Amino acid sequence: MAVWSRLILAVGLTLSFLGGACTALEPSPTPRPSTPTPTPLPGTLYTVVRGDVAQTLKVRGSLDSTRRQILSFDQGGWIKRVNIAAGDQVKEGDVLVELDIPGLEDQVLDAQYDARTKALELAQSVEVAAEIRSLNLNKARIQEQIADLHVALESTELGRRDWELQKRIFEMETRIAQQEARRAELQAEIAKLGLERATDLLARREKRLEATRLKAPFDGLIVGLERIAGERVEPFEVVAVVADPQELKIEANVLEININELALQQRATVTLDVFPTSRYRAYAAQISSEPIIWQGKKAYRVGLRFEGGQLIPAAIGMGADVQLTTSERREVLTVPSAAIYTNGEEKLVEVVQGGKVRKVPVTLGLANVTRTEIVTGLQEGDIVLVP
Repeated sequence: MAVWSRLILAVGLTLSFLGGACTALEPSPTPRPSTPTPTPLPGTLYTVVRGDVAQTLKVRGSLDSTRRQILSFDQGGWIKRVNIAAGDQVKEGDVLVELDIPGLEDQVLDAQYDARTKALELAQSVEVAAEIRSLNLNKARIQEQIADLHVALESTELGRRDWELQKRIFEMETRIAQQEARRAELQAEIAKLGLERATDLLARREKRLEATRLKAPFDGLIVGLERIAGERVEPFEVVAVVADPQELKIEANVLEININELALQQRATVTLDVFPTSRYRAYAAQISSEPIIWQGKKAYRVGLRFEGGQLIPAAIGMGADVQLTTSERREVLTVPSAAIYTNGEEKLVEVVQGGKVRKVPVTLGLANVTRTEIVTGLQEGDIVLVP
């Protein structure tokens, strides 16, 4: 009985194993074919269009005025009074700084007194000369009357001798009167010269006194003040600087290696340091003919004027970034500069058409960091791949 039980158990296990094996050997159903996913292109697609391409030169500059004047005294002295501060608006003729020259005011007073004295002396001399001339005329008329009386007495010897004597006396008196008249006229001339000299001296001293008051030459803005009250100043030392905020410009330095790229009337964009989001239009108005040494290198001064119709902040002396347009092409075929690559001496771009990419040789024109002109090889509307 035990033998049959073990036999039945063995047969059962065998059948179970064979059944599982048959199940495992059955073929799995065939999967349906799937649509292949296209491989994405590595980059950005760009459509070729017409646009502008420009080459620019970036330099540093500063805001200045086309009407700027350094103010100084033409004589030395001590600063007596300062009536301004940097940044003040001033009107033409305003007294900005006053200078003290010891003794100058007394010299002016002395000159005024001397001029008045000389004027009185001249008036007196002229009056004396006129009086002497008048007396001489009267005396001449009296002598003529006396001569007429002696004509009647010439018939006698005594009368003739008396008349001869009288005539000699008259002649002597006439010569004396003429000398006195001449002396009076000379005194008047001397007095006149003395007055002229005194007047000239007074004018020069008054001019010196007037020059001790430094005045604004025009309406403007004080952009520099170099002296304070009580300081000693020498002739022609800078005391202040005034500029007209209505006539602004940009002064920039361009290195010698770049100067050949510039030309008058070239357009520029100006960004002032304190107003970084504002852009101002300008153009090259002046290029110096002689170089200067700037930061250890040769450079040229370039003056730029602002175009009209803009409100420019009158922040004279402020630094500025200047972008000069040195070359420009308008309405030409352009692509991003990054789309161009080199194969030997050949310039190529990758054109996408019908989902395929092909390399196309191109001829380049004007280029900058971001955009490049395409002269030949592409057409408007072509699609290029930008890595």
